[in-house]
Amino acid sequence: MNSNFRILIVEDDVWIAKDIEDILVETGYSNIFKSNNYESAVEILNSEYIDIALLDIHLIGHLTGVDLANYISTNIKIPFIFITSNSDLKSLFNISQTKPSAYLSKPFNNIDLVSNLGIALYNYYGAIESEQETNYIENINLDSSDSSLITEDFIVIKHNQLYYKIPFIEIFWLKSDKNYIEVYTESSRYIIRDSLKNILSFLPDYFCRTHRQHAVNLKKVQAVNTNYLLVNSIQIPLSRNEQSEVLRNLNIFKYEE
Repeated sequence: MNSNFRILIVEDDVWIAKDIEDILVETGYSNIFKSNNYESAVEILNSEYIDIALLDIHLIGHLTGVDLANYISTNIKIPFIFITSNSDLKSLFNISQTKPSAYLSKPFNNIDLVSNLGIALYNYYGAIESEQETNYIENINLDSSDSSLITEDFIVIKHNQLYYKIPFIEIFWLKSDKNYIEVYTESSRYIIRDSLKNILSFLPDYFCRTHRQHAVNLKKVQAVNTNYLLVNSIQIPLSRNEQSEVLRNLNIFKYEE
């Protein structure tokens, strides 16, 4: 199971960059981009939806990781972590002025890298939700096994000590089980603590309740009859009370781009 967070590694040493990438892949992160200089890093940041950057100070060329951090803070506004062997006072001062999410000294260990990455991602997206006042998290903390938060375009769910960013469009259906919701994508299942009624209030209009315990992404519906909808080759119950609303909304959303 892979995290959907997109991570940019900016490191001039190809072997260190590969080590970082290997650690992230082993942990479950799969959307990884790499650069060894300021210019190509800026190009990636402007062409890809990067969620967090891991920066070295020394890069190929005359511009540094500190320059890149300042660019990110001004133009991209995503979290970044410094991973560097520079521990002199001047370097530490320059780094601190950029207000990174974390600072790791080389050589670093796997646990420090992964834990600081997870905390930085959670802290950043949590802060965004507070500002937008769309955060519905209930008693969330880093030790909770059922933590989640919602933004305008995706939900972040904590699963097996990783935070997974799941765009709404990738959710196929949801199933309520008492105080928990099972969230199904094409190949994965996640569990969060919430009610179906509450989570539907945050999801886009193309999500529709089909049954007391079920809701579906109408854009993922393959077929329908009076008893069920076929979603990802799975039969999702369709109750008599929900039929009219589901069929009306299905005509609106199923074929939208």
